[in-house]
Amino acid sequence: MHGLHFVFILNMSEISVSVVIPVYNCDQFIENCIQSVISQTLTNLEIIILDDCSTDETLSRIPRDPRIRIFAKKEKHGSGILRNEGIKLAKGKYITFLDGDDFYPNKNSLKKLVEIAEKKKLDIVGGSLFIVNQLTNEINYKFPGQYFTEDGFIKYENYQHDGGFYRFIYRSNFLRKNQIQFPAFRRMQDPVFFVKAMIKCGSFYVIKDYVYAYRKFHKEVEWDKNLVEEKLSAILLILKISRKHKLSHLHYLMVKNFINFSNHHLADLRNFKNQVKLFLLIYSKIDFKLLKEGWSSDKINFLRLKLFGVFFKSFFDLTKEKK
Repeated sequence: MHGLHFVFILNMSEISVSVVIPVYNCDQFIENCIQSVISQTLTNLEIIILDDCSTDETLSRIPRDPRIRIFAKKEKHGSGILRNEGIKLAKGKYITFLDGDDFYPNKNSLKKLVEIAEKKKLDIVGGSLFIVNQLTNEINYKFPGQYFTEDGFIKYENYQHDGGFYRFIYRSNFLRKNQIQFPAFRRMQDPVFFVKAMIKCGSFYVIKDYVYAYRKFHKEVEWDKNLVEEKLSAILLILKISRKHKLSHLHYLMVKNFINFSNHHLADLRNFKNQVKLFLLIYSKIDFKLLKEGWSSDKINFLRLKLFGVFFKSFFDLTKEKK
């Protein structure tokens, strides 16, 4: 495949699930990550590891297993593009995604999800996740929208969250037939994928079991011009999608995301004029009428004031710098 350097592969037949793992400089966690997949009670799986030009010992610390297929990028592209490559490469009936610094908390995670998907003939099945704080070692089992209290079907219109795509398995043919892929963003590419998949599927099945462990880090992101633009573009895209499908809570989440991001990155907005234009475009796509369907008028008016305040401060500082 173009742009990929073939490292190791073993042909397998009747693969139930392909675990796609994009990796970059995660040598501290990669062994634990892969071992949690190897030890799954579901044995007819494949592990597709796509390395994005790691400069540490990530590749050398990957445990050996005949079910592992490793591909190393010759140029850095980002996790979204790597996951798209993984979808193309996958031989499994189902596809799931795991980050190189995360892990499966129990050995039955994949088996339970696949058995339900097969029995009920479903396109998407998932479970709960918990968050491991790498700074404090605290575990959060109740992160909003990331855990379930009972097993059963959920309509996406009654869920409307955008995070946690990796705690689900997806039928391979469902993703390919509907051309559901990750955008080429370095930030916030997974919510776009997740929202598109969920809207297309309509409803999904969940189990309350914790099937995924997510490590939370506290590293400062260096926001360059392109990164700011990609983040805003992702927010804009989901705003448009939520507006089109009348998903008021998802729309509200994106507006909150937009406000929080803008408040924390006013300096970036002032430095990059194109981002100010994008800011205005995003504001024009906010459907306040849709927001009112799920939220009180007072709350919506408060959002309006916050948005206006963020933009006014950004515009004022930009004008002041020109004098």
